[in-house]
Amino acid sequence: MRILLIANELRCQYSRPISLLRLIFLLGTLCALAYGAHGQNTQLSGNLPLARFADLAAEKLGISIRYDPGALNRTITIRSTKALTDDELWIQFNEALSGIEFTTILHGQLGSYEVVPLRDAANRALIEYAEHDNNGVLNPGFRSVIISSSPLDASSAVSLIQPLVSASVGKAVALPGSDEILISDFTQRVSTIRAALERAQNEEGEVVVEVIRSPPGRSVEFVSSIKQLVDRQQSAGGKPLRGDVIATADNTSVSVVAPVEELPRWLSIANQAWPNSLESMRYLVPDFDSETLSAVLSEAIQAQSPTPDEVTIFANSFTGSVTVTADELTHTILKELVEELRQLPAGARFKTERLDIRQRVAQDIADQLTRLLDADELQTGSRNEGRTLTSSRDIDDTEAEELSTQSGTQEPSSGPLITVDESTNSLLVTGTPSQIASVRTLTNQLDTPISQVMIEVLLVSLSDSETLDLGVELEKIEVGGGTLYRLSSLFGLGTDAAASELPAGSTGLTGVVLDPGEFSVLVRALETVNEGRSLSMPRVLVANSQEAEFNSVTQQPILSTNTSDVIATTSFGGFEDAGTTISIAPQILAGEQLNLDYSVTLSAFIGDSSDPALPPPRQQNQLSSAITIPDSYTVAVGGIELDTFGDAESRVPWIGRVPVIGEFFKNRSKSRSKTKFYVFIRASIYQDELFEQLRYASDQLANDAGIPTGWPIIEPRVIR
Repeated sequence: MRILLIANELRCQYSRPISLLRLIFLLGTLCALAYGAHGQNTQLSGNLPLARFADLAAEKLGISIRYDPGALNRTITIRSTKALTDDELWIQFNEALSGIEFTTILHGQLGSYEVVPLRDAANRALIEYAEHDNNGVLNPGFRSVIISSSPLDASSAVSLIQPLVSASVGKAVALPGSDEILISDFTQRVSTIRAALERAQNEEGEVVVEVIRSPPGRSVEFVSSIKQLVDRQQSAGGKPLRGDVIATADNTSVSVVAPVEELPRWLSIANQAWPNSLESMRYLVPDFDSETLSAVLSEAIQAQSPTPDEVTIFANSFTGSVTVTADELTHTILKELVEELRQLPAGARFKTERLDIRQRVAQDIADQLTRLLDADELQTGSRNEGRTLTSSRDIDDTEAEELSTQSGTQEPSSGPLITVDESTNSLLVTGTPSQIASVRTLTNQLDTPISQVMIEVLLVSLSDSETLDLGVELEKIEVGGGTLYRLSSLFGLGTDAAASELPAGSTGLTGVVLDPGEFSVLVRALETVNEGRSLSMPRVLVANSQEAEFNSVTQQPILSTNTSDVIATTSFGGFEDAGTTISIAPQILAGEQLNLDYSVTLSAFIGDSSDPALPPPRQQNQLSSAITIPDSYTVAVGGIELDTFGDAESRVPWIGRVPVIGEFFKNRSKSRSKTKFYVFIRASIYQDELFEQLRYASDQLANDAGIPTGWPIIEPRVIR
């Protein structure tokens, strides 16, 4: 408004002469007001379209901003009560663009900017040199700057600043053939990276001394070659190399003294000045396994050079050889060492090593080793046999050393000597290093935890029976003159007509009509229904591939009679068993399956003995087979069903066949019984080394039986 008033004043006064001094004063005032309007703070608040924000920034800052209106069709919300300066307005605009994965870059010339996606910013940004910083010009949101890394190596400088570079859009690249690096990142990140790099460049470098092996007896020539190559590189325009190299007094190596950042260049030049030719050679010592021989050779190489970076060692466990890739000097030392090992006496190669058995029984492992190793080349001893071993105490390390010394003075045997120490559950193996390595490998493969199997056998017996009895008895007694005659159809249901009292009551429906001395009528009906169920579930825990037995029997004593010519003697003859007998052997297969070899026998005494010297009659059901079942499944492995029918009828001949009337002259009985016997097996594999599954199953059974499990009981406590 003030600018417009001054302009009007000039327009009004244009018609009359104006002094030069007055004109200069008015123009200065106009410029000051215009600059004040440009530097005036901006208040932003509320919802603002990004395109409008870009126009406002361009107008307020006096710059040119190119953008795609379709890319900036979003609206941002600004909550601020503070007025923004021009620099703060520009920063706020770039932060808003960064929130939608956009940024600003320099376009063509200073003061011209372009809004681009972040993913394209590194490829489209104008590349600038750091020494040509844009003083007085707003920096874009994203920059690509070339920076000198001197005195640091460009690759080292990139490694140093890499953690500071934005992971998604930034990059730092060493320019080949120079000490310059290209950094592309957000402007604030570029400033931080430059500051960190300047601090690293200004810090005083650490000076180190590195010893390099030289060809045997050629260290002076080696130093001369290195210095000549350094001088040739510098005369060709290469970067000066700080440091120096000198020959050591023993004429076997050279020492490089240089800043730590220059050390890689010195090592590279030394390798070029006198390249080390590496050669691979195979070493083999009889009675030495590859692991032991490799350890001996490694110690020799380590003693020769503390940092044998170029030496590689490969131990072939199948052939027992060791292949070493190294220079000529190293191979010379190794050849001498291998020759010394070959010249050792046969007895001196023997040693004794203790192998702890943690998961199995040591004697079982020794027996398996006996079968696995060649029987003609294996001698197996026990703690109770030979030398200084006793069964009353453990074998300590001193005894083991004595045993090794004794073995060393003996002639070599055809195989290792294995001694079982039962008290410590360990094996003492005496033999050559290769023999001990073979036994150790087999022992590690055999010493594995044995899985266990919880076997549950469910025996179910079901019995149903039903009987029906129907009968009628008739009886007539008549006296005529001196003749007494009697007519009856009796089936043993009641008393005769001559009785003066009613027959005793019996089970079922009974009807009696009795005229003592004259006649009697007896009707009886009885139906019996029985249902029974017997359940038995023995449970046993057995190790894999072992056999378990379960017996629950009743023993019936019997007599034995010995008869001679003079006398017969009766004595105790033993027992006859009847009950449940189970024998089962599980074997765990792959895929959580089990192979079960089982035998189930269920027997019972079914009556009294006909003679004291004879056992009572016994009924026995037996089921045996070999099956494969899944883990923790309940499966029916077999059973038997017995179904019995009976239909009996007692009647008077001819009359009993007459329909309807014949029912009064017969006794009818029907019976039916059904017996079922089933065997179910459930096998659960317990394979965890800490026996957590077994502990959980045992705790459940202990809780059902009311037995304390030993776990501490947590009770609430009142804290006052």
